[in-house]
Amino acid sequence: MGTTSINGYSIELISLLKACNNAFNGKYKVTHAIWPYIHNPKTVGMLADVVDQINIMSYGYSFSTLEYLIKQYNDNGFPYEKMMVGIETERGTDTQELIIEKLDLVKKYNLGGIFEWRLDNDGIRIENGTKYGPPTFKTTKILYEAL
Repeated sequence: MGTTSINGYSIELISLLKACNNAFNGKYKVTHAIWPYIHNPKTVGMLADVVDQINIMSYGYSFSTLEYLIKQYNDNGFPYEKMMVGIETERGTDTQELIIEKLDLVKKYNLGGIFEWRLDNDGIRIENGTKYGPPTFKTTKILYEAL
């Protein structure tokens, strides 16, 4: 292949996801995580007929940036209702304001919803670079309050 960019092997990715859909025979859903600015909108558009949803790794992105991205994906053929917007829990980059903005985008564009990443690390304390203690679910609580 000669490339490490996902856009360089989009045909192979589509073939793999189609094979998964065929093998699962409707028993399981197929999703794909989208890394903004790594996956180009054309690649995302190619996924429209082969995945049940995409999970956009939109951690820390502002309303305007995320709106721009989802419009680009939709302009390239990916339906809004199959897009999920990610909320980050590991580093705490998604503030209450950002979470509310993401929920507003879900409503405005009738997105498929939101997903919260890494509940096992949600609010774990870090001291001197070492994680310790159980999760406090800090971001989950913010999400709950925003809903």
